[in-house]
Amino acid sequence: MVKSWIVGLGLGVAAACSKGADPAAGDKGGAPQKQGEAPASKEPKSAIAAESAVYRPVFTTKDGEQSAGTAFVAKFAAGGPSYLVTAHHLFGEDGGLDREYASSELPGFVSKVAATSIEKQPALTAGAAIEIKGAKKYGPHAFTDLAVFPVTAPADAPALVFATTRPAEGAPVWLIAPTDGGSTVRHAGKVVQADDEGIGFAFDDGSIKLRGTSGGPIVNAAGNVVGIFAASGNMDGKTVGFGTPAWTATKLAADSGVK
Repeated sequence: MVKSWIVGLGLGVAAACSKGADPAAGDKGGAPQKQGEAPASKEPKSAIAAESAVYRPVFTTKDGEQSAGTAFVAKFAAGGPSYLVTAHHLFGEDGGLDREYASSELPGFVSKVAATSIEKQPALTAGAAIEIKGAKKYGPHAFTDLAVFPVTAPADAPALVFATTRPAEGAPVWLIAPTDGGSTVRHAGKVVQADDEGIGFAFDDGSIKLRGTSGGPIVNAAGNVVGIFAASGNMDGKTVGFGTPAWTATKLAADSGVK
């Protein structure tokens, strides 16, 4: 189970989002980093194309603007509306706030989002947060780390879709997210586990720096989202990433009325 990897790390798992609060964190945008990337010849075009749906968000909150992590546009149903998706734990100490906000508080706390594309797409705006029942900061027993905002413009922004099957152990995946001070956004890895508790994958580059990547999509070779990145840790010399799996995210969204 993914839980066993986290326990094996001695809970030395760091969020990948905050304002310098932890070693794998960062929210201030910045250029992507050339780490964790498979050779270009081995990268499927669909994984590369996924970059067009990834953004750096700035959230308008009751306390002012908050720049934190990474977000991406996705549809939870074919032909349905588009949503800006990211990690719930951005709205807490990992994201530079003074306390953790419950999902039920987010609609009243975050009124809108302005997002800048990492791939020269038009700027994007989204409305107030949607309460996602059961969403919370990542933990050792389950990843339900999800935050969702309705896209308001542009209506035709490129959108990813969630995978309908779980990746096999050893399957290649890519975290699509910029990191501070780098030059690429595709960070390759291989799945170590995918179950109801979360998705875990070992990065090809064990020295990868993940500051600013929380909330980024983890995509498979078809370019479909298999997870939402939340945290990382080290085990046996490998950098292991963890996230909320697609099958959990879609269920949480559906249970909260997101179509």
